Amino acid sequence: MQDEFLKELVQSQANVYCFLSNGIKLEGQITTYDQFSLMLTSSRGPASYQLVMKNAISTIVPQREGAAPHKTF
Repeated sequence: MQDEFLKELVQSQANVYCFLSNGIKLEGQITTYDQFSLMLTSSRGPASYQLVMKNAISTIVPQREGAAPHKTF
């Protein structure tokens, strides 16, 4: 299930919110992934890359076109 989900996000070049288990929210596109990590490219400002370890990720949410992000409490 995880591989299918990530593969679709990479192929569609979808912008995502990546919530880490410590509460930090990252934004960008997943450009590649492997068994233990994924590469997140920033969707804001100049291109920057972040290697994110999967064990640090809580949730990945695709951003919807034209929709404002929902606040969570």
